[in-house]
Amino acid sequence: MVVDDIRRNKPRTMGELNFDGSLLGNLGHAGAGGIFWDSFGRVLATYKVFLGVTGVFEAEVEGLMEGLMRAKEMNFNQLWVESDSSAVVTSLHQRKIPWFALQRWSTIISHSYREGNSIADYLARDAVNSGVSADNMTLPSHIQDMLARDAEGRPRYRF
Repeated sequence: MVVDDIRRNKPRTMGELNFDGSLLGNLGHAGAGGIFWDSFGRVLATYKVFLGVTGVFEAEVEGLMEGLMRAKEMNFNQLWVESDSSAVVTSLHQRKIPWFALQRWSTIISHSYREGNSIADYLARDAVNSGVSADNMTLPSHIQDMLARDAEGRPRYRF
């Protein structure tokens, strides 16, 4: 059995964006969500966006693009972006997606296991289930507990 240790462990000079897309069924209602962290693991902002009917890859890309537009509004100049979608990360690394932000920010994009992206996943699923887009909503207690664990540097495990 392989056990991976999932922690927030980024350079102290960078902000972080975790984003995700979610879909109900194949080409069903979709949503995207994301969370911004500072370099100490504190939450700066969250978002969720209801996307209507689309595919999962498109929902993931919309989650990224929404996050990057918000990062620009928040004046990030260095941003580490993580997604549990290896397809989106691979596409970006191969420059197969038109990406206006490449010239503007010092950005690192990396794949994250689902366990390391669970808050963005929750936000995306919540957008799908509620059909509502929102910013900086009150997060439920189980998400608050995850945030506290992340801020303390405590690991999540992948089995």
